[in-house]
Amino acid sequence: MPRPRCSTWRGRTPGTHERSGNWCFRTIRSREADAIVSVGHVLSYLSQAAAIDRALVAIAEALRPGGLTALDLCDFSYAEAQPDLPIRARVADEWAIITERSTPNPDTFVRQMAVFLRNEDASWRRDDERHENVLIDTSLVPALLAEHGVRATVETSFGGGVQLQAGLHAIVGTKDA
Repeated sequence: MPRPRCSTWRGRTPGTHERSGNWCFRTIRSREADAIVSVGHVLSYLSQAAAIDRALVAIAEALRPGGLTALDLCDFSYAEAQPDLPIRARVADEWAIITERSTPNPDTFVRQMAVFLRNEDASWRRDDERHENVLIDTSLVPALLAEHGVRATVETSFGGGVQLQAGLHAIVGTKDA
């Protein structure tokens, strides 16, 4: 099994770790931040809803008064918003990807991917990826953050007129002064 890769929040000092597959997320509680931004539904890759809640609390506690947070999470509606076709394929001259999507339970969305890349000698290299996302009721997030002094809203965009993919929700908040 490959060694877990770590994505560090707010610095490089030791902290608690949350593992999800081959990834590990390190929570640093010893620093404060003016802003914490997370895009690409990173927290949705944690192993369970309780881990997402812990991460949201850590974010709220790390913000300085007046600090901002903006992140996106997969809502329960994310799986419902995906097209009915369980398998998608895309092909280009130098690559191809085949993605099988499934919802093994109501709070998990899985994408199993086979990726093919053309080598210089015209042969193909295959790599497999599995992405598991925990789905949550994002409407509950503002209340959780409010318990820790962050006023937050759930949005379908980070602004600028660009909408997130259906079922991805932006959580935007400010820590009380």
